Amino acid sequence: MVKQYKKWLTRGIAPVLLVLSFSQPVFAAPVALTLDESISLALKNNPSMKTALSGREQSLWAVEQAKAGKGLTLGYTHTDERYTTYSSYKVDSAGYLRYGKAYYGVDYYQNALSLKLPIYTGGSVEGQIDQAKLSLKVSDLSIEATKQQLKQTVTNDYFSVLQYRNNLAVSKETVGNYVDHLKNVQLQYDAGTVAKTDVLSSQVSLANAQASLIKAQNNYDLAVANLNNAIGLSLDTEVTLKEELKYEKYTNTLGRS
Repeated sequence: MVKQYKKWLTRGIAPVLLVLSFSQPVFAAPVALTLDESISLALKNNPSMKTALSGREQSLWAVEQAKAGKGLTLGYTHTDERYTTYSSYKVDSAGYLRYGKAYYGVDYYQNALSLKLPIYTGGSVEGQIDQAKLSLKVSDLSIEATKQQLKQTVTNDYFSVLQYRNNLAVSKETVGNYVDHLKNVQLQYDAGTVAKTDVLSSQVSLANAQASLIKAQNNYDLAVANLNNAIGLSLDTEVTLKEELKYEKYTNTLGRS
């Protein structure tokens, strides 16, 4: 009986372990990006860019529709009706006419094709074509403006991530230094070479550094989310920026006139 129970238990656990093994979350690999790659993703995925392209597509079709007004137009109409009439008479058994009602139904169908070619429209069709072409130019300008705005937004977001990444690294290093400093002060206090106030002061400095670290981490996470939003990635996507934010000396000089 015990062996049979163990067999059932083993058979029951195996499927559970199998389900658990397949239900583990799969984390996407970090996305490594340069500034140019980030801009390319934004131009491809950003909703504002898709909206601008969609608007141009509509303007393009509007031009074709306006041009069609100068060509042949084929029309088709279908009509179906039913007419009902009645006669008010009746013949009795003696052969006399009596009043009564007799109903008759008539069905009527009609199909018609028409072909039209405008000879003179007083400039109406030409005006519609010109207006549609002007709308298309406006759509092209809107696309270009959207591109420039996206490039600026992505560039600002990209360098914000670099800046906050550097700030985060400095904050982590500062916290590590204060942790080591507190350990040394604690050892000196245990040895009787410093006062208790020195230990408390080190603890306060460490707490302030840890608070700054939390703020730096939040700023970095927000900057990454903004960049992901601009380039069309999920907000929680982990990105690795290939470029560095570093000081470069400006070597050019102003020439004398």
